[in-house]
Amino acid sequence: MKQFRRLLSYIKNYKALVAANIFCNVMMALFTVVSIPAIIPFLQVLFGKNIKTTAEPLQWAWNIDASVAYVQAYFAQLIQDQGQERALAYICVAIVVLFFLKNLFRYLSLAVMAPMRNGIVRDIRQQLFAKVLQLPLSYFSEERKGDLMARITADVQEVEWSILNVLEIIFREPL
Repeated sequence: MKQFRRLLSYIKNYKALVAANIFCNVMMALFTVVSIPAIIPFLQVLFGKNIKTTAEPLQWAWNIDASVAYVQAYFAQLIQDQGQERALAYICVAIVVLFFLKNLFRYLSLAVMAPMRNGIVRDIRQQLFAKVLQLPLSYFSEERKGDLMARITADVQEVEWSILNVLEIIFREPL
């Protein structure tokens, strides 16, 4: 855990980018969760399943069952008022917009991640370079130069992947 905290200390200089990345990942996860179920009314109309209409309009609530019932009631009302073809067109446009927003936030999260990744790697390499310059000459005569270069390069790359994958997995996958 101590090493993990030490690795995360490299992120402290990039707090704004981390916050932007977290926001974009959360929005992408939200649009992913919303965009897939948005296809259900489209498929129900397409394959001829009757959508039930309610006598009274439903109120919006912040739970899944009420949200699904609200969307179904809204879609049923749309079919009743505008017809199946127009309702299908609205659903198609909504699905395209939802998938566009999901992919836009995915792109933005990756675009925000790039300067952070490059900055963290730069900081690590600068610290390694300063450390290598402080080593005594006897260290270089005992170690093979290729092994030293390969170890430094591989370690920096492993740290880069570790830090950035943790950021992506923590905020994208649980949602």
